[in-house]
Amino acid sequence: MDSPSNSIQNLQQEAQGSSSTQFVGHDQDRPPAANSSQTEQNNNVSQSADNLRRSRRVPKPRTSIYDEYEEELKERANKPKKKRPLPTKKKPSSTPNAKSNHKVEKKKVTTVAKDGKPTSKANDKKVVPKPKPAHEQVEPTLVPSNWTSAIPLLTSDFKNQYSVISRLKNPNMKPVPYAGDIIKLMAFINKFSSFFHPDLQNLSFQDFEVGLDLYPGDPKGNAAGIAKGPDDTSLLLYPDFMAIKDIVHCQDKMNLLFLALLDLTFTENFDSKSAKKNGPLTTWENLKSSSKKIFSSSIYRLRLVAHEWGYPQEWRQKLPSDQDISKPRTALFDQDEQLPVVDPSHPEILTPNIYTWNTNEPLPLESDPLQNREMDKNGILALKPMDRVILLRVLVDWCASHSPAIHNEIYKLSHGKKDPVFGIHTQQVPRYAIEGVENTMNQFKKLCSLVQSRYEIRSKKKHFIKQLREGRKPDLSRKLEILKEVKTDLKNTAKSEKDELLFSLYDKWVPLFEGELPDQPLANPFSERLYKLRLQEFFLGRVPHVGDFYMPRLHSYGESLEMSTFTDLRSLQALLSKFKNNEYNAFTLFENDGQSMSAQFKLFYHDTPSLAHDVAQGKNTSGKVYWYELCHDSTTLLEFLNFLDYKIAKPQDEKKEGNEKEKETSNDEAQTLEQRPAVTTDSNPSINTNPLPKDAKYNTARKKLQILKEFLSDYYFILRQLEQVKVQFADMKPGKRQLRRIQRETVNYNTEYDSEEYVDDEEEDEEIDVYDEDDDDDDEKNSSSNDGRAKRQRT
Repeated sequence: MDSPSNSIQNLQQEAQGSSSTQFVGHDQDRPPAANSSQTEQNNNVSQSADNLRRSRRVPKPRTSIYDEYEEELKERANKPKKKRPLPTKKKPSSTPNAKSNHKVEKKKVTTVAKDGKPTSKANDKKVVPKPKPAHEQVEPTLVPSNWTSAIPLLTSDFKNQYSVISRLKNPNMKPVPYAGDIIKLMAFINKFSSFFHPDLQNLSFQDFEVGLDLYPGDPKGNAAGIAKGPDDTSLLLYPDFMAIKDIVHCQDKMNLLFLALLDLTFTENFDSKSAKKNGPLTTWENLKSSSKKIFSSSIYRLRLVAHEWGYPQEWRQKLPSDQDISKPRTALFDQDEQLPVVDPSHPEILTPNIYTWNTNEPLPLESDPLQNREMDKNGILALKPMDRVILLRVLVDWCASHSPAIHNEIYKLSHGKKDPVFGIHTQQVPRYAIEGVENTMNQFKKLCSLVQSRYEIRSKKKHFIKQLREGRKPDLSRKLEILKEVKTDLKNTAKSEKDELLFSLYDKWVPLFEGELPDQPLANPFSERLYKLRLQEFFLGRVPHVGDFYMPRLHSYGESLEMSTFTDLRSLQALLSKFKNNEYNAFTLFENDGQSMSAQFKLFYHDTPSLAHDVAQGKNTSGKVYWYELCHDSTTLLEFLNFLDYKIAKPQDEKKEGNEKEKETSNDEAQTLEQRPAVTTDSNPSINTNPLPKDAKYNTARKKLQILKEFLSDYYFILRQLEQVKVQFADMKPGKRQLRRIQRETVNYNTEYDSEEYVDDEEEDEEIDVYDEDDDDDDEKNSSSNDGRAKRQRT
């Protein structure tokens, strides 16, 4: 008996057989298309190992992938490994271009020598390979910030440097706490000179001191006079050594400046064009008018807005030193309300406490200098000396902040067509003041060589050659012609004279720089409006580990001045050399608007390292002094130059034999100035003759001091002549005198005359004019008429 499983299988086979026979019968009657669909259906239906149809919904059993490829993997593993064939050498291609790139083998030619033995010679002819195309030369890049005539003056230079004031100790060194304020006033007049009267454009530092009754020497600015000397402690006042009219004139200039600042602050619809056309707002006629209260209307308007504009720190109440400024002075409630809030998202339900803080309130009215009623009549002279400086300084700040005329001028200067290539910095100075004359000249030479190579490379490029042939680059062709002329001039000179010739061809180099750079090292930084707003005109030099040096003198931007010292390096050197060689003197300055420049000067030292560190650390700088006077005339300037010799010299143990020769040459140059008295520690113990420390970091400071000394040595001659102009031509107006005979003589165009007789009569006329005086006008007219009749008879 069959098992149930077998019986079930038999039933399935019978059913399958019967169904298959039925399908066969039907398939014979169907067309061929039905067979294709049936085959597709059979392919889609998977069958099991027992020849049963499996539905698609039934998942297939998992099988290993390696079972299918197991035999193939075994065959591969049993096969022996074949060795890789060696790479075959590439045969040279048969193209003619490829053959030319390879060397041709030398053919040996056998010849018979004299001894009968055969010798072989290589073929002398060689096939030269075809040269590869050369790459075009790249033009050297020019960074514009490296070639400007003005460079930024950064405070970060003293980030890791500290100064010692005692190193510059000498008898002429005095603390001047108000120097920074007066230099600020002079810089404001300098930059906006078109708004001020011409008499205010030649003010010197001494004019401010005399007009405001200020004396140097006291750290707080309350000096009662000028000390006669280190040994004599008696004090001198300005009336002791100055004429009263000169003192009054300086005081009137200070009142004129005070009135000009007031008018400039409150006047509207006034700009630089109207100032050039109609003149400045304030003149001497305004100051010397019949009105007794000239200043009252402007001062009244100033008192109304002064609290809103901001009072100076010196005119405010001082905070108590024993109290903490970060904590409130008083509170309205004893304790803050800290009860739990019903809704934490709305803390405004609690009543906040009200605090009063320590503030710098202005001084009371009875002690406020601006409320002084005497100012309505006497102007700025009604205040104390230090309050006068403070008021002028604050007026400059208020004028720069609220004057429409100054606003318009600042906008024009700060919104030009271009910005400085090195960015916008607070302070900018001429390049030769920082790097020195020699380094600036070397920079110009290097720039000339770079520009020359750029043009030479550019002229060899194919597209430029094509454009030059077609005449599409007239500017470039013109510059190449100029460069060719310069090269021929330099080629025909000796090496020792090339530098001088290079600088003499400056006018030819300038058009070559156009289009390549916006500026160049030897340009005039004072003529460029781009630098005017932030340029430090009074800056002389910066010495590492020491500080900065300034010489305030006005009229930096006078276009009419022919002998201005505020110019480019080449013009300045030419001017100083003429004064040094006595080609120019005080009379030459007087004829060429010498009185328009500041006749007096002062040299100041600014302790910039100490100021930078105090400000960075948040210290109070109000009671400290950072400005020191070093010299005030040509005599003290020579003493300061002699003092610099001690600082420039190296310590004795570091000296070498080569330095002795340099010292001899420097002494010879110093003798050309004047015979200066030697300063020794025995004769004057108040001077510090010790050199700078031995550390190598002070070597740069010695070089900078040497540069400063050389510049001041050349500058000395023109400063001395400016002092002579004030002494010799104080009350005279500049101009060129013409003879009265030249003005009244008529021109005779008849050439038929006896020249000898005419010359003799002309010489007699000159002798008569020499002895003529204003009292003898009648005799002069008779003699001139008689001479004229005699000439007409001869002709």
